[in-house]
Amino acid sequence: MGTSFGVDEVIFQMMRDYGYATVPGVAAIADVTERTVRRHISPLVAEGKIVATGTTRDRRYLLPPEADQ
Repeated sequence: MGTSFGVDEVIFQMMRDYGYATVPGVAAIADVTERTVRRHISPLVAEGKIVATGTTRDRRYLLPPEADQ
């Protein structure tokens, strides 16, 4: 199973590689449950480090526009 640092790193690496991250995608790569991924994503969204777009199954997580520069 992945560690806390590992899950966060997978989230950001997926965004760098593909432009976005999804809960199922991160869970598969980090070898953790989707619930674990959501626990990591929630504070990142709350802190403004990533932004959520879409709803339910189509939800994707992106870097905020100012992070792209």
